[in-house]
Amino acid sequence: MSKFHWGHGIAIFLVLFTILTISVVVFAFSQKVDLVTDNYYEKELKYEDEIAGLKRGLEYKDSLIITLVKNDLKISYPFAFYGIKASGKIHLYKPDRRVLDQEIAVNYDQAGNQIIDMTNQGRGVWKVTIDLNDGKEDYLFQKRIYLE
Repeated sequence: MSKFHWGHGIAIFLVLFTILTISVVVFAFSQKVDLVTDNYYEKELKYEDEIAGLKRGLEYKDSLIITLVKNDLKISYPFAFYGIKASGKIHLYKPDRRVLDQEIAVNYDQAGNQIIDMTNQGRGVWKVTIDLNDGKEDYLFQKRIYLE
């Protein structure tokens, strides 16, 4: 058996470095990556309308409030929407698992609240986007939540 010298150290280092590099590449390619939307070109054309809707949504003093109580997503709509029946959609977007994305119709009670059961949904970060129309203007509200 020969003595351990610097040549052996370099060889061991190169072998370990190669194994680590191959492991990182295999791990990176095994991760699932979904696009936010299939038709993002069309969505880009409507981006200015989204910005205007966000600005209108922020103008309310009692803006829309999104809270998570246990496994229920509670959406409290602004007081200005209580008398009218606004229409719109709630989009629940899960960045890491596209199959869990949902679109739900806006349907709030007389107190201006809507409860969405999140019990069987995936844990982690969710992006909640609410498109709302009061008959005159479009409003857009967004919030990120963490479901434990």
